[in-house]
Parts: sequence; C-alpha cells; structure tokens
Amino acid sequence: MSDQLPTVYRWLVSEFSEESRRAEVARLSPFLALHVKPGMRVLDLCAGTGAFALELERLGALVVAVDACAEMIARGKAQAEQHGSHTVFKQADVLEDDLGGNYDAVTFLGDSIADFPPAQFSRLVERLPGWLAPEGRLLVHYEDGFFPFIAAQRPREYVQQYDPVLLTCILSQYLSEQGAYVETYRNEATGEECEYYHYLYTPPLVEALVGGRLSLMERKSVSDSAWLDVYAREARS
Repeated sequence: MSDQLPTVYRWLVSEFSEESRRAEVARLSPFLALHVKPGMRVLDLCAGTGAFALELERLGALVVAVDACAEMIARGKAQAEQHGSHTVFKQADVLEDDLGGNYDAVTFLGDSIADFPPAQFSRLVERLPGWLAPEGRLLVHYEDGFFPFIAAQRPREYVQQYDPVLLTCILSQYLSEQGAYVETYRNEATGEECEYYHYLYTPPLVEALVGGRLSLMERKSVSDSAWLDVYAREARS
C-alpha cells in the first residue's frame, strides 16, 4: 500500500460512511445473504467506517471489522453505537497483526483489493488459512480495474468531493510495470497533495492469486464492472 494512503483516506473519511455507501451496500447485500448466515463469525478486512460490516451484522453475523486507518475505525465505532451494533471495530494491519481465527467467513469488500500491490495481496492470501475455519469462505468484492478506461468513464481531472474539504484529483500517470495508475489528490484548502496508487485487478488475476490457497466456488457479477468471488478453504482434489 502507498505510504500516503492513510492521508488520502483521512481526507475522504466522510465518503466511506454508511449513508454515502448505502446504494453500493444495497446492491451487494442480496449476494452476501447467500453466503452469510445468522450466527456466523465474520472477519471484515479493510472495513473502513463499517458500512459493509454493519450490513453483515444485519444479516445475522457476528462481525469483527478491521482497518489500518484510525479515523475510519473511530467513525465506524460511532456509527455502530448509533445503531446499537455489537460489531467489534479494531485498528489493525491486515498484513501483520493478529486478527484471531476460526472465522466462518472472511470478507474483503468495496474494492479494497485495489489498495494492495499483487505481492502484498499474495501475503494477505497466505494468511487466510489461519483466519478461516475448516469450512470457511472468503468473499472478495472488487471492480474490474480496466473497465473505466475501456468504457471511457475515467476522467483525467475531476472534483472528488466538495465537503467537508474540497478535494480535486488528477490521473497523473500509469505504471505498466506495477499494474497501477496513480492519482494525485489535492486538498484545495491547504494545498497539500497526496498520491494514491490504484492497483488494477481482473477476475483471472484475483483467481490466480487466491487459487493457490483456496478453491473458487462461485463468481457473481454484481454490476457492469464489479464482481463478488466466493472461495473455499477445502483443498483442491
């Protein structure tokens, strides 16, 4: 992950609220409900402010939501308290910290995979058997990273948000050797700039990286450009 990622997410924390992600959560919820059942223990990775974690709890799961960003976790705890939620929010590094184990499912939602270079995502995949129960499942929700360019939907310059701080963004470069494009965010109130590296994933690449550890059980298209993959811990025959 980029060293400047926490700064970008601190600026964008309001965009990860339950309210701002309501449409995305509603679109994904019916697919999650096929695999998340009442009483299941779920580890939600890179949970942000908990929009998906709270939905998982509404489906009956017992949820531990983790994120590296302190501001995200603080906002998540506040939202959980508002709802009387029992979701546990924990600030943690998913590549290094002890997150417990024996979970019925691990979820990695909201295209969080795009924050990780493939080598780092592979490190995360290596940790999955230690988190999952013997019959556990991994649910990965991600965007086809190339779709916005193929569909000509990605502007080169745009306003990312107006409130609580005006943020502008420019697509500054494409790094072919890293499989990423770089966006430069500018805080117009302070003049501060941060670079965000967005790593490009497609269904075959995700399967290639996860498939050595887990078996692909199901792949669902949840929008024109987004996918939800379900992987199982069972060994391949």
